[in-house]
Amino acid sequence: MKNVFIIGSTGTGKTTLGNFLIEQFNYKRVQLSSYLKQQFPRHEGESLFDYTQRITNQSKEFLKIDPDFFANHAKNNSSKDLGNIFDGVRNPRDFCVLFDPRRDIVINMVSSEKPMTLFEERGVATILSFCNFYNEVYDRTTCFNYVVNSNYSFEENFEVNKKVISECFGEHDTLRKQIESRRGLDYPAITICYVCHDGQGNYLMNKRSIQCNDEHGAWDFGGGRVEFGDSIVQTVHKELREEYGVTPKEINFLGYHDLFRTSDRGLRHWLCMIFLVEVDREQVINGEPHKFDEIKWVTLDNLPTPLHPLAHLEVRMVNEYKNK
Repeated sequence: MKNVFIIGSTGTGKTTLGNFLIEQFNYKRVQLSSYLKQQFPRHEGESLFDYTQRITNQSKEFLKIDPDFFANHAKNNSSKDLGNIFDGVRNPRDFCVLFDPRRDIVINMVSSEKPMTLFEERGVATILSFCNFYNEVYDRTTCFNYVVNSNYSFEENFEVNKKVISECFGEHDTLRKQIESRRGLDYPAITICYVCHDGQGNYLMNKRSIQCNDEHGAWDFGGGRVEFGDSIVQTVHKELREEYGVTPKEINFLGYHDLFRTSDRGLRHWLCMIFLVEVDREQVINGEPHKFDEIKWVTLDNLPTPLHPLAHLEVRMVNEYKNK
């Protein structure tokens, strides 16, 4: 996973751009100046430029004691698996310690109306010189420049952000897949599972094809992962439409289950929200034939084999719900 270094003048939108990339790619922000800002907060009435100058002078004092103080702070607070947004790197030494020219990129936010201190200006110029050198050595573009004006409105901000995404992240889909592939490994993945029935004692199952991530040939009831911005109930409706082409007549929550499974990539953790859903049998279709070799109605006392491991638990939860 590549890291992104956002450099440039104060007030050019570096933080906002970082927020946008964090939302899009689940990056972690690492601000090299955060320690200084915590120790030396801005004074009331102090201009942004004067505050930047004061922080710069304080950073010089730290660097006199330990040249790698900020680089070590950044490394200790960065993610080893997901990408990082390094915000506010101005010291060329920090940059050389943290930057991997084979994969990382620099985004330079440029504004003639947002002046830098002399220290900042010299540092950024040196970093850009390194990028030019790396461009030649590694035959890739390591730095992207974006010019912003003093009236950096939200609309302009959004357009600049979209431009950054399209130009800096040509492998956008690949990055997203890399992040999504870490679900359940680096952090718990949330998924909804449902057992569909017709109200007459018949239950809908699907046979998983080789296009599924695992358990090929196993019989499963259905479900899908919860995407950012979607509620649990919205996800139930969405997955039912996608998988079986139906709208639920009734939804009942059966409970949740922490599913821990070992794969060749390590321990995986899924938080499963399990539902019993009544649907109209006449509306059911195989909405995802690439994932399901077939679908069929069964009774709980005559289930097909092999079953998906979670299906055993779902059957037990349905029976417990029926016997309440």
